[in-house]
Amino acid sequence: MMKEDQLVETAVPMRNAMNELLRRDYAKALQRVAAKWNRAHAKEGSDYRIELPNPRFFRRHGIYANTHFDPQGTPPLRGGAQGPPERKAAVRGGPRVTCRA
Repeated sequence: MMKEDQLVETAVPMRNAMNELLRRDYAKALQRVAAKWNRAHAKEGSDYRIELPNPRFFRRHGIYANTHFDPQGTPPLRGGAQGPPERKAAVRGGPRVTCRA
């Protein structure tokens, strides 16, 4: 969990811990699939590779929810950008909204 720009260990409820373990297992399964596809690409002579982002990247659930990390899992620099750049989008028939990219 992030506290004051630092990763710290904290106690979480059992249900949240179990959900995090399931997310971790799912990510491992996805990594195996990506590795299989990468071997197929290499066998065909392609340099194309499938890479999954770090589990910290763009999280809405779990211990890294509501924090910002780059795709490699690195937190933003202190005093620098605090997450992805904002972009303005017009919603048809509604007000302008600011979205995180």
